[in-house]
Amino acid sequence: FFWLGSTYAITGRPDAATDAYREVLRLDPDSNQNRNNLASVLMRMNRYDEAEELAKQNLLRQPDSSAYRLTLFRVAFAKGNAEEITRQREWFAGKAPSYLFQSQQAQTAAFAGRNRQASELFQNAAALAGSRHQVDEQVGILSSEAATHAYLGLTTKAAQQVSQALALQQNSKTSLKMHMGVPAARPFLGWVSALSGDVTRTQSLTDELIRENPKNTLILSVVAPLIRATIELQRGNPTKAIELLQPTIPYEAAPASSFGPNWIRGQAYLQLKQGAQAAAEFQKIIDHRGWGVTSPLWPLAHLGLARAATLQGDTTKARKYYDEFFRLWKDADADLPVLVEAKKEYEKVR
Repeated sequence: FFWLGSTYAITGRPDAATDAYREVLRLDPDSNQNRNNLASVLMRMNRYDEAEELAKQNLLRQPDSSAYRLTLFRVAFAKGNAEEITRQREWFAGKAPSYLFQSQQAQTAAFAGRNRQASELFQNAAALAGSRHQVDEQVGILSSEAATHAYLGLTTKAAQQVSQALALQQNSKTSLKMHMGVPAARPFLGWVSALSGDVTRTQSLTDELIRENPKNTLILSVVAPLIRATIELQRGNPTKAIELLQPTIPYEAAPASSFGPNWIRGQAYLQLKQGAQAAAEFQKIIDHRGWGVTSPLWPLAHLGLARAATLQGDTTKARKYYDEFFRLWKDADADLPVLVEAKKEYEKVR
């Protein structure tokens, strides 16, 4: 049942994964790892209270476990529980520096548009991972930072960081897949390269990834189609991009997706000026926050909804979504290209 639960979780079937992990716990009530696995799956289903209770049960057994405290930190962030966030930050502050927690804090800063703070935390986390010879983790952290730059419109920085991360990966002679983590929860460097507009490097990395993993379902059905669709979107072919994303639909709840297919599909519909279809994709991101609790694409989906409403001529709804986006980014760096553009758009619907 453990392997069944893991398979369901990885392929985006959280309901089935929940049942399997509960059966494991029935057979082995002392399995803290499965309790934490179940908590992670429940969080992906927006069932934060249940996930929190499981993590707290684990802490009673192992109060010094950083893994369970990371789960509590993520649940608290999703619920907006400032007291619990502070409690876990203070606990980690009293321990040896953790690249996992530094990376998690970087994600929460990026979520709020605080890119300078996020970059400092990402760099600290990457340095910590490197000092412990965790090269795959180091590359994965840099990939997450590069993806954040790309989401925020800082494509030149993103491209530079992809180069830095690839140099580390190639020098260590590790598999290209490894920096995505298990189960593919971090962005693939090839996708970040596509977001940055480097089609040549993107194609080369994608070919290499598929050559290394010719039978990997998630790479063939999620990662590769997402990259190809992003390239077509960059080329101004939104209809082709939507077509290429078809294989990703059954895997939208999988960690390998992490909002990416919905985000790119939404952008494609915006290019086509199909506001209702674009809104459906961005709304799916908002409705499924648990798929990526700290992903910057969640607040940015509110901006996507505002743009979709504008296309539909509904300025009242557009203002509402712009206001919500600005609220989520009230402490964001003021010079971020995506924020500057959003403020210009907002003036037209006021």
